[in-house]
Amino acid sequence: MVQTKQAFTLIELLVVVLIIGILAAVAVPQYQKAVVRSRVSAILPILQSLTKAEEVYYLTNGSYTLDAGELDISVPAECSDLYVSSKWEAGKYWTCGNDFIIDLAGNETTASYCSGKNSNWFECAASRDFTLAFDWAHGAYAQASDNLRRCKVENGSALGQFVCNTLFK
Repeated sequence: MVQTKQAFTLIELLVVVLIIGILAAVAVPQYQKAVVRSRVSAILPILQSLTKAEEVYYLTNGSYTLDAGELDISVPAECSDLYVSSKWEAGKYWTCGNDFIIDLAGNETTASYCSGKNSNWFECAASRDFTLAFDWAHGAYAQASDNLRRCKVENGSALGQFVCNTLFK
C-alpha cells in the first residue's frame, strides 16, 4: 500500500491568493467610503449646533463671532481647540478626532475633511478632500433641497466627489 500526501499545489494557493486580493481591492475602497459617510453624519449635528448658537449670538449682539467661546455651546467631547501658527485664535478652530477641522469663518461654519492631517490647519487646508458648510445667512451657496448645507469638493478629490454627490444631491 502506497500512501500519498494530500496537499494543495502551488497553483491552487496562487489562485486563492488572487481571489482574496481581488475581493480586497473591491471591498476596501467601499469600506473607506462608508467610514467617511459615518464621519460626515457625526459632524453635521456639531455644525448645526454651532450654526444655531451663532444665530442666537447674532440676534443678541447684532453680529456674528469668530470665537466659539462667546457662544452658548461647549466644545464637543470628540473635538478640541486647535492652535494655529504662532498666534492663538481663541475658539476659531476645532480639530475633531474624526479627521475634521471646524472653522468659524465670517458668515459660515465649515468643517474640512483632512484624512490623517487634522492636527495642522495649514496642511489640512492645502490637501483637504471636501468642505461641509452651514451658511448662517442662507446665501447663494446654499442648496435648494436644504438651504443650510453645502458640500464643496477640494483639490479634485475623488472621495470628496463621492461624498458631495451621494450625501448632498
